[in-house]
Amino acid sequence: MIMLSMILATASIVTPVARAQLRIATYNTLDGPSSAAEEALVQTIFGAIGNETYNGITKRVDIVGLQEQSTITNPDTAVRFATALNNLYGVSSYQASIQDIGLDSIAYVYDSASVQLVSGSLVSIGIRPAHRIQWRPVGYDNSAADFYTYNVHLKAGSDASDATQRAIEATNIRNNADLLGDGAQIIYMGDFNLQGPGEQAYVNLTSTGNGQAFDPIALANWSGLAGASHHTQSTRTSRLSDGGANGGMDDRFDLQLLSAELLDGRGMSYIGPTSTGGGSLVHSYRAFGNDGTSFDQAINANTVGRSQPAAVLNALHHFTDHLPVVVDYQLPAKAALTIEPESTRMIVGEFALVNARVENVAPALAAVGADDLNYSLSASGEASVPVGVYFGSVDALAGENTHVFVAAPPSAGESQIDYNLISDDQGQSNGLLTESITVTGVDHSNASFDGSADQDTLIIDFGQQLLGANGGTVGQSFDVFNLESTVGFTSDLIISSPTAINGDTDELILFDLPATVTAGGSATGVAAIDTTSTGSFSATWRIAVSDEAIKGATSGFLDVTLMGEVIAALLGDFDGSGDVGQGDLNLVLNNWGDAVVDGESPDPLWVNASDVTAGLIGQDELALVLQNWGDTIGIAASLGQISLSTGLSEAQIAALVPEPGTLALLALTGLLTGRRRCGSKA
Repeated sequence: MIMLSMILATASIVTPVARAQLRIATYNTLDGPSSAAEEALVQTIFGAIGNETYNGITKRVDIVGLQEQSTITNPDTAVRFATALNNLYGVSSYQASIQDIGLDSIAYVYDSASVQLVSGSLVSIGIRPAHRIQWRPVGYDNSAADFYTYNVHLKAGSDASDATQRAIEATNIRNNADLLGDGAQIIYMGDFNLQGPGEQAYVNLTSTGNGQAFDPIALANWSGLAGASHHTQSTRTSRLSDGGANGGMDDRFDLQLLSAELLDGRGMSYIGPTSTGGGSLVHSYRAFGNDGTSFDQAINANTVGRSQPAAVLNALHHFTDHLPVVVDYQLPAKAALTIEPESTRMIVGEFALVNARVENVAPALAAVGADDLNYSLSASGEASVPVGVYFGSVDALAGENTHVFVAAPPSAGESQIDYNLISDDQGQSNGLLTESITVTGVDHSNASFDGSADQDTLIIDFGQQLLGANGGTVGQSFDVFNLESTVGFTSDLIISSPTAINGDTDELILFDLPATVTAGGSATGVAAIDTTSTGSFSATWRIAVSDEAIKGATSGFLDVTLMGEVIAALLGDFDGSGDVGQGDLNLVLNNWGDAVVDGESPDPLWVNASDVTAGLIGQDELALVLQNWGDTIGIAASLGQISLSTGLSEAQIAALVPEPGTLALLALTGLLTGRRRCGSKA
């Protein structure tokens, strides 16, 4: 026999993954479909199979094992079959797998949107080879969910020699299957041509060993009315032109036999009461279209009150002499673990709750379409607070189980926590699933007016300012620092708008600072005095500060005290220089004895004429200069109080005066003996 190994794809585009357990069929199609008319019959039959509801499951077929296929016609019958299903469902995901050539060959058609063909090979068992394929449900990531199918067509005939040949072929199948090892999930499907469960071939298939086969419906009596609803051949009582058998519905030739691992209700498993031990499920194993009313008759002999409409029964009759055997299988559980921490960044000493959500995401249409997920869940890591191990179970489509853990960073820095889900469910592809989070512990922020030490209060003294100075507002900048405790792991500093606490807060103002100061950084603020009205002012402003908005954040405040005086003029500043000194003394002495006319000063450089007393310039003006010698107006050079004392001795004052006349000297001497003040002026 020449063997051709190839996978034929009917289209290059695969449809998205559908939610589905598996619906698997085996069908002897009598070397069809070989025409458009027969493709239409396939669509009628498999459209009805896709509309059948068993145990709450309604879905299209995923795998069809085909016997009696032809690779001689063009295109191959299996390719035609795949095309018919693609056209039926408006998809392009059905593909044909052909590894045998000629008439009466073996092939598969499968939906690549739901199953992946991992590997395939022909197994020489006798007259016709078996076609073994290793499958993996789409969405599962390793071989734990894999299963095998043996598509077979054993020797036909009722003679003793035929039975002997079938027994040999059955032994060869088992020899190959046993090599898959203990625990392999195996479906033996096809046209076995068995005369009953007592035949040696059946005994060989069901004998003990790694690949032992079981009948999922455990049918003890195949013949007569007792087994009528499971007969698969023949659909006809008269011979048609296709050459199919015409004996009426009286033989159970077509089967799906399963290894024990597909009957235990765990992992991938047969859906029916024998797999659960309970009565809540009905057998999903069925000879499609046979409701037991056609014993020894054509499948369409009577179409009234049947489980399928006349069009479907007629299609079954016309297309081939066999019925398809259809079985539903549940998928293995599939774990999904989602970690949702309340927070991953927090102040050292604080903790956060962590929700671990476990879900069974097996792509099932109904809860019975997948195994329930049984698991244990634990956490490990330096920042994980021990809470023990959780044990749980969750069905497919049943939502999620939520388990609560606690995370608490032991110190400033990053710590990893691993959450480990373990499941030993059969076929569980996510048997060990780990999700991790990184928890960051940070120190509190530290607000300060000093970049090197903790300072929570600040005094800003504007000193004396002239009325209307700087357009009505004189400002002074200052800095707020966020002192860093642990480099890279100190909270940001959040600064709120300043709040007036007390005092002259209309005249002494604190403006908003930047909202956030990173660790080790600083922000610049501005304080101001209003110079539009005279007076001596003081006020206190409070700046609220806090850690960034994380678990364990605390708050505090900084206080700023502002003070200053607004004056109409600096007494003695006759030249308007902003300080009292030599220039003012020169003006007085140079104009000594001059009269003031209509309030105007006698010299163009004279600014503050309002300080000149009525009459002649003389001793009073000199006294103002000497009394306020050294006084200045302006923003303080430092944050301390500005000294306004003259600090001049009488000899120093005399040295400042040029050679005046006798009258001036006498006036000066009199002034010195009568000075009004000394010391510091605030």
